[in-house]
Amino acid sequence: MIEDCTILLFTYNRHFLLKQNIKYYQFYFSKIIVLDSSDNSITLDKKIKYEYLPQTTFLKKLSIGIKKCTTKYFLIVPDDDFTIPYSVKKAIKFLKKNKDFATVSGNYYYFEKHLNLIKYKKINTYKYKSIEDASFYGRLASLIQGHSQMVYCIFSKKLFSRNFFEFMKFYNENKLLKLTESIMTLLCIFSGKHKYINTTWMIRDGKNYNPLPKKKLINFREEEAHIQSRIFFKKNFKFLLNIFYNLCKKNENLVKKKKLDNMFKIYFHSIKNKSKLFKKRNYFSFLLIAPQFKIILKYFFYFFFHIFRKEIFKNKDKSFIISIEKTLF
Repeated sequence: MIEDCTILLFTYNRHFLLKQNIKYYQFYFSKIIVLDSSDNSITLDKKIKYEYLPQTTFLKKLSIGIKKCTTKYFLIVPDDDFTIPYSVKKAIKFLKKNKDFATVSGNYYYFEKHLNLIKYKKINTYKYKSIEDASFYGRLASLIQGHSQMVYCIFSKKLFSRNFFEFMKFYNENKLLKLTESIMTLLCIFSGKHKYINTTWMIRDGKNYNPLPKKKLINFREEEAHIQSRIFFKKNFKFLLNIFYNLCKKNENLVKKKKLDNMFKIYFHSIKNKSKLFKKRNYFSFLLIAPQFKIILKYFFYFFFHIFRKEIFKNKDKSFIISIEKTLF
């Protein structure tokens, strides 16, 4: 049982997933805080801290969660993700020895179930990496070269919360609502170094991995997305830059706004270029295939992944994978 790390469990209108998630985490973590912004509240075990926060944004929920957290470390978890406890223990051990590291994470996977078969696949094809530069500028430069999101890392509460609450003083929900993931990533590397450990870190439910339903995917245009992103980033870029410039002045004596401005421009440019926008798909060919034939093809596809799934995960992770499967299926 892990006692020095709190699970901050985020949920919104998916209580059926939340119950599965809690059932899994109760085996491994003694401290769980549920941050629920759903339309309706839910009754949970008294051992679990439950905060009902309707119509509350991610960052504001996180603010409440950190204040309620009594441990040195915390882990942000959405209601459709499962973190491997063995990896969390490994991360805590590292953070205790390395006080200048603010976050630790590993490899992310997602799973999908078809009939009695389960397919696992790694999220992001590029390599994860550590970001260990001494300065914020250096870490930002390293981040620009490519890295996964850092929202679901394990956090050193002391290092991260200090900068997070300073940021929240300037936070304007109307301006920065769509930039939550970028804000969290910037705050992570601003707070300290990031360590990547080559282990299974988190597994996501593939049913909820696509952020848009199929109908919207078909009609979604890349050109429109680029136009919208350019307008949005132009409006909010300077506002976010000024916030981090003020944070830099408090934490680092030597800070040049022009240099920070250039770094931020490169960072947001890299986000737009590396973001995987929904590409147009040729659905006409799929309509010609009989539904029964598609099911057979899908079954053989999943069968292939099912056979080789033992090779994807290390021996220490397999017991937790089985635990997740028993909890869900």
